[in-house]
Amino acid sequence: LTYGELLDTAATIPVPSDAPLRPASEWKILGKPQLRTDLRAKVTGAPIFGIDVDLPDMLHGTVKMSPRFWSKARSADLSAAGKIPGVIKIVPLETLTGNGFGIIATNTWSAFKAAEAIEADWTDAEYPADSEAQMAVIRTAAVEQPGWALRDDGNLETVFRDAPADSLLEAEYEVPFLAHACMEPMNATAQFVDGKLTIWAPNQVPSILQFVSSLVLDISMDDISINTTYLGGGFGRRLEWDYALYAALLARETGGRPVKITWTREEDITHDAYRPAAVGRFRARIGESGLPVALEGKIASPSLLKSYVRRILPSIPLVGPERYISEGAFDQPYTIPNYRVSGAEADLTVPVGSWRSVGYSFSSFFHECFLDEVAVKSGIDPVEMRQKLMVDHPVAAKVMESVAEMANWGAPLPAGKARGVAFALSFGSWVAEIIEISGTAEGIRVDDVWIAADVGQALDPGILQAQLISGAVFGLSSAIGQEITFADGKVEQSNFHDFDAMRMAQCPEFHIRILENAEKMGGAGEIGVPPAIPALANAVFALTGKRIRRLPLSREVKFA
Repeated sequence: LTYGELLDTAATIPVPSDAPLRPASEWKILGKPQLRTDLRAKVTGAPIFGIDVDLPDMLHGTVKMSPRFWSKARSADLSAAGKIPGVIKIVPLETLTGNGFGIIATNTWSAFKAAEAIEADWTDAEYPADSEAQMAVIRTAAVEQPGWALRDDGNLETVFRDAPADSLLEAEYEVPFLAHACMEPMNATAQFVDGKLTIWAPNQVPSILQFVSSLVLDISMDDISINTTYLGGGFGRRLEWDYALYAALLARETGGRPVKITWTREEDITHDAYRPAAVGRFRARIGESGLPVALEGKIASPSLLKSYVRRILPSIPLVGPERYISEGAFDQPYTIPNYRVSGAEADLTVPVGSWRSVGYSFSSFFHECFLDEVAVKSGIDPVEMRQKLMVDHPVAAKVMESVAEMANWGAPLPAGKARGVAFALSFGSWVAEIIEISGTAEGIRVDDVWIAADVGQALDPGILQAQLISGAVFGLSSAIGQEITFADGKVEQSNFHDFDAMRMAQCPEFHIRILENAEKMGGAGEIGVPPAIPALANAVFALTGKRIRRLPLSREVKFA
């Protein structure tokens, strides 16, 4: 019997006051890797993704949004686009997520060609037009904004005031904006009939999509049905609703026929809600033992929450500190007597959103690379130093011990090889990674990655392993060569030729160990990302002697 077949009867049974969980020793399924029920559909190319939706009498379309976020068309010539065979209608779009044009056609190719043929004069960007000017805004915030401290232990000013010069260490780090670059471009299908809207979309937020659609179309949420398909990559991009909202708006123009809106790859890359660019300024005083007795970090980036709210309900007031800016630095299991980490909000309105591991994706890079610099200056092994700083957190210390044991850390390496290590507590899980790289004639190659992760309770070790590997690859991809840059207010990257991920031939061997010592169960989908980025940067330093504090690393070294 399925659960659904039991519901009517179950609803008549009183809820017991005491329903003890079955002990793990009696589990038959949990705790063991299970075969994926979706595997056959995925490997055989079954029509399960949003881009596969096919309905009777369906129309097709795409969008051409302003290349500068929030700007509008001063003027537009739609005549050439309207003459392309198959084009039915071109609809102006003005929404909280962007402004531009929607094209409705009998087929996707005609819609794409029409989008190319639209000639428009767009207003200037409201934000600094190029990347260097944008980073200058973030750097200024890191220096001048008072920020807020979500961790402030001890008496930092006093300890730094009388510190000998040779005990001090300072460093500044930077990361760029990043796109999600999902393999399945943004798409959605919508149908509007008799005042009722139905959407088929690969989305992560059906309730928000339903809410936003009701506002824009001025209909009741009860009259909106959301069908969530499989996602051909999400990573936080499909926490947005722009692509589905545009489909809903165009569905009003089709006389009841369903319309599938598919974005070009170029539209996708240039119209994302990006991982925020960020700057981290760190300083430390090193004690006689070689351990830091004081550490201060200040991280600046645009506000993710304010950007998100602007795209849904701008009237919502937001006050108080935003943890996304400094998570990954203020909340780590290190005991340092004088320890302050603060976040500062940069006034920059390039749209930003959730990107796999959110703030941990950059703050962990800042924090863990800086700890590596402290270890190098002190002459202490970086694994040993972390273990000493984790003395009050046995779960973290055990994770470090495990990853070092797995990798045989400390054993002599062949010439031309080096290793880096990093740790991050994120989403309730404790993760350490060691990365081994080698210098080759073609460039640096990532050879091996060891990951020890304590998730409290591993309900499916197979899925956990897959998520840890995919998260590490996601993080390594960004560290090696990804960045979104701006010129004239427009995103310069447009496709995989200039915003690529690691390819199969570049991927290392992975060695995974899953621990279950933590009291609470943690997450899995994002936790492989944060340590991968600093572990690689630390390995690059160990190999080349170059301390690269600005990502991507390919700015200064070549990768095979």
